[in-house]
Amino acid sequence: MDEMQDLLNEVTEKLKTCEKERQRLVDTNKLLVEQIECSEFGSLGAVNVLVEKLQAKDREIIQLRSQVIGLAQLPR
Repeated sequence: MDEMQDLLNEVTEKLKTCEKERQRLVDTNKLLVEQIECSEFGSLGAVNVLVEKLQAKDREIIQLRSQVIGLAQLPR
């Protein structure tokens, strides 16, 4: 039982970390978009890389949330 609780706590912490990382990526992406819009010659490559990272982080968050739900539903 304690092992399941430990695993649930671990996955929950990973989820919190992923959500914080995702928010940092979103903020950085917004800054890049603003900089590109303010300049004539913006680099969309950096934005595309961040978009890919955001998509990957979204997928990771979805997986972690599913794990948390699954672990929370197990009998204790």
